[in-house]
Amino acid sequence: MSAFPRPDTPPEILSLWQNDPAPLALGIRLLRARGGESELALSVGAAHGNIHGLCHGGVIFTLADTAMGFAALSGGADGETVTALTQSATINFLSPARAGEELVARAVLAGRHGRSALYDVTVVASEGRQVALMRAQARFLLPRG
Repeated sequence: MSAFPRPDTPPEILSLWQNDPAPLALGIRLLRARGGESELALSVGAAHGNIHGLCHGGVIFTLADTAMGFAALSGGADGETVTALTQSATINFLSPARAGEELVARAVLAGRHGRSALYDVTVVASEGRQVALMRAQARFLLPRG
């Protein structure tokens, strides 16, 4: 797996990442977030498991949602960092993930109008097998004034 995060990651994004406790606690790694796209990774461990010995769906959802969030945060005009929150998200689980697998979530902008945007997130395992697909809506917040 490549080094993380990539050197071209904006410092504002790195600052936000370092202060986002939930994904850090799960071991999620930021690989890149720039220009409205992001890529995050997770090495699935025993602590990520469910009662069936598979990666818990909530962990996969968190990985995908965080990828969407950082894609949105990095997608301001001219590279400006913006404030965005998840407004809605739907995920489809396609295949299970297991301990020892490396998951990568890639988020890309599907469309934007005003303060709302849709993102598509694909979560894949090391060998390229699709684990989950998410479509999520971000809501961009107005600056506090």
